[in-house]
Amino acid sequence: MKKFLQRMSYLILPLLILELCITIVKDPGEIISKRYLEVKDIIISKQNARLYAMPSQWGKFQEAYIQERRNKKLPAFDIVTWGSSRSSEIGAGLFPNESYFNCAIPGSNVLNYVSMYELYKTYNYIPRTVIINIDPWVFYRRTDALKDGQTYYIRDRNREFISNDNLIEYIEKGLADLHYPLRGLPSKKSWKTKMLSYIELLSPSYFQSSLKVIAKSPVASTSENYIPNYFVLRKDGSYTMYAPNAEEMKNIDSRALNFGRFARGDFYGDDCAEGENMKLFTSLLDRLREEHVRVILFISPVHPSLYAALEGYEKNLVEQKLNALVKEKGMLVIGSYNPNVYKLKAIADEPDFLDEYHISYKAMKTIFDYHKSEIEEYRSL
Repeated sequence: MKKFLQRMSYLILPLLILELCITIVKDPGEIISKRYLEVKDIIISKQNARLYAMPSQWGKFQEAYIQERRNKKLPAFDIVTWGSSRSSEIGAGLFPNESYFNCAIPGSNVLNYVSMYELYKTYNYIPRTVIINIDPWVFYRRTDALKDGQTYYIRDRNREFISNDNLIEYIEKGLADLHYPLRGLPSKKSWKTKMLSYIELLSPSYFQSSLKVIAKSPVASTSENYIPNYFVLRKDGSYTMYAPNAEEMKNIDSRALNFGRFARGDFYGDDCAEGENMKLFTSLLDRLREEHVRVILFISPVHPSLYAALEGYEKNLVEQKLNALVKEKGMLVIGSYNPNVYKLKAIADEPDFLDEYHISYKAMKTIFDYHKSEIEEYRSL
């Protein structure tokens, strides 16, 4: 028996070592890699970065990118976007003859925006114009839920509202700078938490994920803006979520409708219109106005079927609140959760929507063209 176990160990141990080597080299979830530094080097050289998966360390990338620009004594941008995946298609092409960068962090909330302000302030990179993306979940937390075989992200009133843990240093400074209590901070990872993440490297599921990309290089520069089966971060910080195929396009309408029925009464977050997170956001707007920054709030439309399914269940008070705020503070808001304002369509050819709440570049251009004269007039004041 002892000899048998010994022989088995001779077989199993090399396999475990091989598995560990593959997962360490590929590391699709970026458990130990610092791939964001490679991405930063490519973007700083004004090239697009091609990755085999969407980055997970977005905050670290944004910090490294601004630090590198500072080290190279590159000038501040004329315009930046502080946003999420719903503003990821706001690209430099919408602002000809101006320098621009999209600082998208998927799933962003107001605490991320405070940390981005502090990051840019720390390195003296406050731009002349900031476009701030407003998702409903800028003011509340979400969780994933499974319904009819589909995963949806819905509001969770029981989850603590926290910032991106990559930016904890800046959120602490930012809240203090705005004279707000240090709340909503992610706890710093304990050695036990770090150890558990390292153990994940040995899990069969993580090994399977590594095998799927075994023939792909993690990061490379490219001149393409979109490459099937890869993630491309463009040199201006913008990116495409994905390009749905014909079959997926057929299901977007039903998915949007189902999501709307699932999230009814708890999507826009009407109670957040006067909550603590809105007060913090108002303080951030006041500070940017003191810095003489032109602030443009951007509200990305949702799919027509989702919008229709939500009607009558909430008053969309947050959008109303933001319209009142910018009027009071002499700022500008463009966009709306209502897709009908811009006659956006859920069609198969050249779609305006990629899913229930992500719009295509085509739709993004439609919105910015619609507001072009307003934007130019506001920025010339």
